[in-house]
Amino acid sequence: MDNEFQDEYGARDRRNRKYKIIAAVSVAIVLLAVTIGVVVATTRKTPSSSSTSSNLPSRTFAFNLGSLEGDASQTGTIYIKTRPDWAPLGVDRFHDLVESDFFINTHFFRVVPGFVVQFGISGDTAIENQWRLKDLKDDPVVAKNVKGTVSFANSGPDTRTTQIFINLSDNSKNLDNLGFAPIGEVILGMDIVERINSEWGQQAKQQKIISQGNSYLDTNFPRMSYVISAIQSFKPV
Repeated sequence: MDNEFQDEYGARDRRNRKYKIIAAVSVAIVLLAVTIGVVVATTRKTPSSSSTSSNLPSRTFAFNLGSLEGDASQTGTIYIKTRPDWAPLGVDRFHDLVESDFFINTHFFRVVPGFVVQFGISGDTAIENQWRLKDLKDDPVVAKNVKGTVSFANSGPDTRTTQIFINLSDNSKNLDNLGFAPIGEVILGMDIVERINSEWGQQAKQQKIISQGNSYLDTNFPRMSYVISAIQSFKPV
């Protein structure tokens, strides 16, 4: 009796241990699968800036400007070269904006001599409404805001959308620490940039441009410089 009981108990114990081992292995497999899934998902969700930069080409764009110095007959072209190694997220957005013709007929609504010229609010309210809430995550500030560099304006962390400014002097001491990451530089035509009409300074109200478009600017600031066209340039400059 005792031996039979012991044999039956031993067999039952072996079966229990077998089931426990199987259960433990199953749990381990599930946990491993979940861990691998999390790692893969995290990797896909947050690509490194370096990988983004390496996949993004530098481009040069020709911006033809009108109403230089407030004269409707005066035009000129500036060439902006993007630098993905400086700010890949900003460069990618800038490329999208140019390719979608966003900048055509946008005005230089803020011109502060010795500081910056700023543009990038669409004169077409429908187009502006499509873009103005598409906030872009910040790039680290790699390059300095020196004369000729081009950066996105913002209203705080991770709020870049479409507004661009060109530095008219070395503003690195004031702007770099505020998170303004240059995305490129004017490689030809800074003399044209300096002819952008400055007679209204910062008088134009951004909210009115957003809500009323170019009708507000044309009525109140008729000689304001603006972008006639913006296209990729394939000729060496």
